[in-house]
Amino acid sequence: MPSATLDTNIYVSALVYGGTPLRLLHLAIEDDLEVAISRPALDEALRILREKFGWSEERLQCAEALMVGFARLVSPSQILNVIKEDEPDNHIPECAAEAGSE
Repeated sequence: MPSATLDTNIYVSALVYGGTPLRLLHLAIEDDLEVAISRPALDEALRILREKFGWSEERLQCAEALMVGFARLVSPSQILNVIKEDEPDNHIPECAAEAGSE
């Protein structure tokens, strides 16, 4: 099965707008794609949904349960510095490296 680590904007776009990002999540839900997520990525997605889109705590809890339900939660063991222009986004390649994502 293919494996992937998704950028936070994929989760946000899927949950807010649907379309292609949502189809990608459906692949994970249907076990056709293994998706890894880290706590920093999950927290960032929830923060954006709260701050930019005004989601309630109840809706955020549902979103978190959904994401944790189909994604494998990993804890990266190494610190990478590959994204120089936005260093906090290094949590994505750190998660990918830990998960062995393709």
